Parts: sequence; C-alpha cells; structure tokens
Amino acid sequence: MNFNKTALALAVAGITAAAPIAAQAGVADIYASVRIGIWNVDKGDTDDDGNFTGGSTSDSEVKSFSSRFGVKAETDMGNGMTGFGKYEWDVDESDFNIRHRTVGVKGDFGKITLGKTYHTFYNYVVGPTDTPWWHSGYAMIEYRGRTDDAISYNYDSGAFSFGVSAYMLGREESTPAAASVDFVAVSGDDTILGTEAVAAKSNNEEAIDQLEIGVSFGLGDMTLGFALLTTEGDSIGNGSDDSDFAGAGKSDEDVLGVSLTGISLGDVSLGFAFQSQDDDTGFVADVKFGSAYLYIEQESLDASSKGNTVGDRDRLAITLGYTQTLGKDTLIYYELFSLDNDTGDSDNDTTTVMAVLKYNLI
Repeated sequence: MNFNKTALALAVAGITAAAPIAAQAGVADIYASVRIGIWNVDKGDTDDDGNFTGGSTSDSEVKSFSSRFGVKAETDMGNGMTGFGKYEWDVDESDFNIRHRTVGVKGDFGKITLGKTYHTFYNYVVGPTDTPWWHSGYAMIEYRGRTDDAISYNYDSGAFSFGVSAYMLGREESTPAAASVDFVAVSGDDTILGTEAVAAKSNNEEAIDQLEIGVSFGLGDMTLGFALLTTEGDSIGNGSDDSDFAGAGKSDEDVLGVSLTGISLGDVSLGFAFQSQDDDTGFVADVKFGSAYLYIEQESLDASSKGNTVGDRDRLAITLGYTQTLGKDTLIYYELFSLDNDTGDSDNDTTTVMAVLKYNLI
C-alpha cells in the first residue's frame, strides 16, 4: 500500500466531510487547488554535486505543479487579540509535503507568527517582485521562500511596516579534540609516559542561529522595502552541505536587500529589487502589463563564492508569462523561461516552456 496516497485520500475525505460543518461554524477556511500541466525542459547535465558535466537533456512531462490543500482559521480571543493557525500541504504526485504550518497571535501590538511560512526577508524584498507562477529565484543571491524553525514579529502602521524573524534550530554541534593530557601508567616493572587526546565534547549552538530584519515605507502608490539577513556561524545558509534552508546564500556574509514596487507608467506596472552579499550582487526587474509579465533576474558571482566553480560569472534568468482566466475558479498560466549560467558552454543553460491548468476545488 502506498502510504502517501492513502494518507492523502483519507485527509481529503476528512476535510471534505468537515467542510460544511466548518463553514456553518464560520471558524475555518478549507481550500484546495489542483495545478496540472505540461512542460518541456532543456537543461545541462550535472553530477551528484550539481556540477555541469557537459551535454544537455531535453524532456517533456505532464505533472502536478504544486497542487495543494489546506485549512486556516482565526479566533477572537477578546481584549483586541486574535489567534490564528494554518496548515497547507503540497500534494504533487506521490509527495505529501508541508508548505505552511503556522500558529500565532495578532492585535494592536502587531503580529507574532511561529512555524513554517514566508518570513521577513521574503516579505520585504523578495515577495514584492515575486510575480511568476513557477520560475523565480534562479539567478538571485538569496531566494528566501518558505522557511521553518522561525518566530516572526511584524508591525504595520499606515505606510510604515517593520518585521523581524529569529531562527532557532536547536541542533548541537560537535567540537574536535582540542588538546591532549599527560598520563603515567605502570605495566609490570615498566613505567610508561605518554599522552592521550581529550574526548570531543558536544556543545549547544547559539540560541538564535539567524536573524532577518525588514522595514518598508509607503511612497504614494509605491513601496520601498529593506531587509537584512544575518548568519551566526557557518551552519546556516552560505550554500554548505548542511544548510537548513532552500536557496541558501553563497558565502558567510550577511545579505542586504532592497525593493521598490508599485511604479506605474500608464498601463504598465514596474518593480525592482537588489541584493548584495560580500562581492556578489543580484538584480530583479518585474514588469506587468495586464495579464502578461516579464521577469528578469541578473546575478553577478565572484570567483571565490561558495559553489561557484567557473570563476567570475553573470547569470541571467528571464521569464515571460501570461495568465489566461477561463472562468470562475479556473485559469491557465503559460511561461517561457531561459537561464544563462554563463559557464562558457551553452549546453549548461536551461530553457523551459510550460502551460498549467489551475482549478480551485474548494
């Protein structure tokens, strides 16, 4: 028996049965969205470490693109406070993964959120220009999407907003033997002098492993946002093998981001974002015209950047998309995506064409 499929079937049946009751009670919002389409991907071949090996592969596939279902609710706690929670699952193919798992309290004091969701760095400098349905973050210094192990605080007051997130992983790290001690031993008539290594000890990490701080200001119809992502030690981000976050950064240095969105030029809406980490930089341009969008990412990597094996390079990702509304709860989105990895070999680049049908079940 396929446990994932069985669990999914039982969960869907339970949620569907509970929907009328929840709706009548007015305490929960149950939702589901199916997103299935076809794409053709032409990309460079890589080894197990992600290094390009030469040559390319082209293939077409019909698949689910982050179909999901979830439940969320809010409860008036009195004294001007509201409690809230949310669970959302990614149900692609045989996978059954958690997209959001949050709980929190909000009121006049602001909003406190714990769990897995979009936190401060995404909310202030990534999310405002994150237009594509699928293709984004491929040439960006830090694409910080949904992350876990965090507690966030956010305060909004008119045109001003402030947020901070603290990540606490609770892991332990081992320290190697740092010294040796002398010893004396007696064996028969012999006295033996020697040394032995001090056993390695396990020490707790810092209480806070990483911080994200963000602020934004309203400028008429525009919004200017800033965010800083800091790392404590080398176990977070920086592209290491034991990184706890997808889209981890490329070095041990802090990441600074800025965004400016809501720029209107007639029927065209513009948004821009910039990120900097040590000697690496990233730039995003987001252009929307009606249901069409053009999304451009440019990333300049220094030869010393972690994970960069080809020297100085400028990566460029371009997404051209269009969203077609077919009727109530139904739409199709199309995307043409191109990624130039700037490795000197065109076989290492990626080109994707896709069309996905999205229908909201609940």
